[in-house]
Amino acid sequence: MRKNLIPFALMLASASVAQPASRDFRIGGEAFSEADILDARAQPDPTGQATILISLDTNAAARLAAITRAATGKAIKLELNGKTLIEPVVHEPIEGGSIQLSSPMSILEAKALARLISGKEPLPESLEDE
Repeated sequence: MRKNLIPFALMLASASVAQPASRDFRIGGEAFSEADILDARAQPDPTGQATILISLDTNAAARLAAITRAATGKAIKLELNGKTLIEPVVHEPIEGGSIQLSSPMSILEAKALARLISGKEPLPESLEDE
């Protein structure tokens, strides 16, 4: 059974009131540091909602593949600062180094959550954006 992302209004309100000194993003119980995450960005989907695409570096991608290989057929938690974001069932190992979170959320909510997950702004779309 797939659980939706936590209520974003609650998360964003608590983030703006008291930003944690460090962020703790976990997949399947394993921590992924800011350095592990190359990019996290919000993207609109065709329904008008938003998704978050998280891209990992090579070493973190290998860890994600191992975690999802071991969890095939089971649910794994994606957590941020001790709060469960989503708990999807893994149908097959994630080998490509990127993971996508989707849930009913606005693009603004998704952008804020992407920044909290990665600890930084998303990479520019192109060199011209710099």
